[in-house]
Amino acid sequence: MYININGKLIPKEKACISVFDHGLLYGDGVFETLRTYNGKLFMADEHLNRLYLSAKQMQLVIPITKQQMKTEIEKTIKKNKLVEAYIRLTVTRGIGEMGLVKDCKSQFFIIAKEFIAYDVSLYNGVELIISKYSRTLPKIKSINFLANILAAREAKEKKAFDALFSHGEEITECTTSNFYIIKNGKLLTSPRVLDGITRSIVLKLAEKYLKVEIRKLTKNDLIGCDECFLTNTTMEIVPIVKIDAIIVGKGKAGKITKQLHVDFKEFIQGYYGKNSKKGKKNRKRKKN
Repeated sequence: MYININGKLIPKEKACISVFDHGLLYGDGVFETLRTYNGKLFMADEHLNRLYLSAKQMQLVIPITKQQMKTEIEKTIKKNKLVEAYIRLTVTRGIGEMGLVKDCKSQFFIIAKEFIAYDVSLYNGVELIISKYSRTLPKIKSINFLANILAAREAKEKKAFDALFSHGEEITECTTSNFYIIKNGKLLTSPRVLDGITRSIVLKLAEKYLKVEIRKLTKNDLIGCDECFLTNTTMEIVPIVKIDAIIVGKGKAGKITKQLHVDFKEFIQGYYGKNSKKGKKNRKRKKN
């Protein structure tokens, strides 16, 4: 396995960062998780746009352009001879003197490993808990994951699949995924969340079946709901059957949730067809 550190491919056993890297010292950095389907990156431009936006909000300058970063990701996948790949891209503030605001030179590293498909039983539905923890600055995909870790550990202790962040009576999203409620012909989801790439697709797909409302969610919204589900890059769309003591709908994967997953799979196929045509057009322009 090879790790890409600032453009250099290094064997996993020799890949390391400085103890003075501010990502290690202070959790000062941003990241993205990407995946491939049949050897091709999915929604890479959207992921990179979000990465660079997160970095901008943190006043963190990424040392290379988006296109160069995309090339580095593809180089890492190729070096590791991967077809179905899971990619973790991290950018840190870099090495500098100790202290919160110091001059540093940012750096990036890319880990690409084989993507192992989730067991099909996952898509029968999962159970969540409502966590006592809150997520701060959700619009920034920061490597500072303390709240997420504590909430995930809380879920594990209670033998749940994941945890929903809460702010008093308000509920928002899970530790690594966006959260949705289907109720009375509406798809409800919170605005106080990370703007998920899968989420952006699902919100458009859902308009075919439901009225989409992005608004504050509370624990009361769970009472009498028809379906709930979560989304992220690797799992795609996962039904939720129970949240704390609340049985969601009929206690099994909902009809609309399952249909949205079918639609999402079709979107993936269409995405590669569309981008294949774009690539051919660009190659023709270069020849001309």
